[in-house]
Amino acid sequence: MRPTAIKKLATEWIKLLRLQDYDINFYLKSADCMLADTGNSCFGYCSSSTVHVQADICILFPKEKAWMAEGVIGFPEDEPLERRVERVIVHELVHIYFEAARTGETIITEETSVVRLTDALMKLKYTSAPIEKVRAKRKTKKPIKRRTKK
Repeated sequence: MRPTAIKKLATEWIKLLRLQDYDINFYLKSADCMLADTGNSCFGYCSSSTVHVQADICILFPKEKAWMAEGVIGFPEDEPLERRVERVIVHELVHIYFEAARTGETIITEETSVVRLTDALMKLKYTSAPIEKVRAKRKTKKPIKRRTKK
């Protein structure tokens, strides 16, 4: 996956999440740099400030082997590399909304919330059934009769 494709995805999601007011910088880093920066192995991390309306997001180089390792928590088994990178981009962007409320005690709750929101956003983007089709599939026993005033 090329950096231009990552930038295109990032721009798309910044717009969708209404984060255009933020000065957001994306960096691609090696697994060793990510480990040195965060103290653990990860696919991305976000450092943001609501005061300065700024965020730095680091993403693991797409060529790193860790992306396609089996049994990685947070990625569906059959998800292609491009979708995994996109999921991490969305995940790190969602963290920006939680920055103002972040404390040492809330970090696990924040991470759980961000994972669930990211999953919902990805499903929303990639679900093939539009709302109209879903509504059409619903079956009701009887149509709802509305009362009219006499």
